[in-house]
Amino acid sequence: MGVKATTWRQTIQGGKQLFRLYPSRGNQTLTGTVTLPSTLNGPIQVTPFDTLTLNGATVTVENPCRGHILYCKNLIVTGAAAIIHMNGKGCTGIDWENYDLDIPAAIALASLTSNARTLLQRFLRAGWYLGDPQLWKDHAGVVQAVLTAGANKIIDKTLLGAGGYFAALSGWYSGCMGGAAGAAGTGGPGGGGAGSAYCGINYVQWGGIGGKGRPWRGGFGGQGGPSCQSQGLSGDQNRQGSPGGVLVVVVENDVTVGPGLTIAANALPVTGGTNETGGCGGGRAKLLYGGALTGTPTITANGAAGQSGNCSPAAGGAGKADSSTFTAWGL
Repeated sequence: MGVKATTWRQTIQGGKQLFRLYPSRGNQTLTGTVTLPSTLNGPIQVTPFDTLTLNGATVTVENPCRGHILYCKNLIVTGAAAIIHMNGKGCTGIDWENYDLDIPAAIALASLTSNARTLLQRFLRAGWYLGDPQLWKDHAGVVQAVLTAGANKIIDKTLLGAGGYFAALSGWYSGCMGGAAGAAGTGGPGGGGAGSAYCGINYVQWGGIGGKGRPWRGGFGGQGGPSCQSQGLSGDQNRQGSPGGVLVVVVENDVTVGPGLTIAANALPVTGGTNETGGCGGGRAKLLYGGALTGTPTITANGAAGQSGNCSPAAGGAGKADSSTFTAWGL
């Protein structure tokens, strides 16, 4: 007689409870430059603390990845201003299908193998965000996941910044022409700026169109017109520069800004690339807090300038940068 397959099932409570599943680093005071582990081109990374005190610290991740969620029960800045950032840390090595990103209300898991339980524990030990839709797609052969959407979106795939349109020089024209800047992302990262064009009389040249913002990074800038009678590569083809990444700071209780706190997911200027290349788009920066906010943090996801040669290529668009209370977000 055959043995009937047993289906393993588990439903995980979402919201703020989700972050309590990760093994905490405890109470810590950080100073200087602190680089936290992350997987290159890998999943959204969760770094959990209890009370986190920053004294002049600059905190980021080691490798560009799909995003970073820094979670703590209390956040205190003392002594000197602190920075938490994903500047230039947008994931650039791989592109996936666009997705919405939120803090799910629940996650239902099902599998025909007991290996799924082990896989879930591995995710938690590695600090990989269970609300990362791509994480479950990458492991769909082992476990099927159904994510119940949270009340609000961190990233809305329909509201990403568009890339700037190209510049063209044609006919009896000599000089520079810049394309359009990348559009701001009203629900996520911003788009890349268009490249600029420079050529002499009687020639045609086009700057490349900027790339659209993606849920894991700002858009790349379009390449400048490389030579007369030619067109620069689009941002998605060009892939020069360091777009802003995705950063979410989640504080379950109180935030004390003290001498200053910057939460940033800015793009970095293009260096060492093709002249006239447009700037990269900013990423996504978000602060969520459940208790009192004392002081005013600076939250930015700025686009960057392009790499100028003879002309001035367009800048990348800004990504969305804001803060919300747990109550407003239904957490």
